[in-house]
Amino acid sequence: MNIGIQGRLPRPLTLGEVHALLFGGGAPDPVPGLAFGKDRVETVGIVSGGAPHEAYQAVERGLDLYITGESAHGMYHLAQEEGLNVIFGGHYRTETWGVRLLADRTFRDTGLDTRFFDIPTGL
Repeated sequence: MNIGIQGRLPRPLTLGEVHALLFGGGAPDPVPGLAFGKDRVETVGIVSGGAPHEAYQAVERGLDLYITGESAHGMYHLAQEEGLNVIFGGHYRTETWGVRLLADRTFRDTGLDTRFFDIPTGL
């Protein structure tokens, strides 16, 4: 699997600011992460769901932050040794971003009413 999307933020942000943008201040549970990289991040790579090992690609591409859903034990040492920031946002939570955006886009483009039934698993 390849990093699904990567890009540069309009301005450097702290990990706390990125958390707030992605999950809001009222996330029901803490979002785990590894803060071993820069204090402020500019370049970001994302793979939703369960893709912890694609963090190697983030290192190869010189990204400041890698975001995915699930963690793996060995990712701790990779992030620490390579100076990479990682956010593990939860498999379900990261998979639903695209579905929600697609629903909004479908309504905007076609007028078709869509509904998203949020039934989180906690994973």
